[in-house]
Amino acid sequence: MKIDWAYLRKGWQSSKKAQEALAASNVVIEDTVDARKIRYDSESAWQLLKSAKKIVTATGKKVQNWNPKTDDKESILKQAMGRSGNLRVPTLLVDNMYVIGFNSEFYDSLMKEWFRSINRLAEK
Repeated sequence: MKIDWAYLRKGWQSSKKAQEALAASNVVIEDTVDARKIRYDSESAWQLLKSAKKIVTATGKKVQNWNPKTDDKESILKQAMGRSGNLRVPTLLVDNMYVIGFNSEFYDSLMKEWFRSINRLAEK
C-alpha cells in the first residue's frame, strides 16, 4: 500500500504517531512535505483540498467526513487548519482522499479497509 503525499512535521507528536501507525502496516509514503519548511495557509490549503473526492478530519476522538464539492468550505477549513493558521499535520493524500489529523482508531480502521480492498482485488 502507498500514500501518495504526506504533510508531516518532524518532532510533532501527531506526525510521529501517524508515521508509526503507517510503518507498522508497511505503508509506503511516495512524497513527503516538511511542514517546517513549507506552510499552507487557508487559501493554499483549500487549493489542495477542493479537488479531493473526500476529506476526513480527525480531531481528538472526533472523526468527520467531508465532501468538498457539497460541504461548506469554511466548515472544512475550520477543521483542517491548526491554531497557527496553517494546514494541520499530519495530512495524507490517499486515492484522492485527504486524511487530516491523527486518530488511532480511525487509522486502524483505514488500514483494515485498505487490506480488505486489496484482498478483494486479488480474488478477482
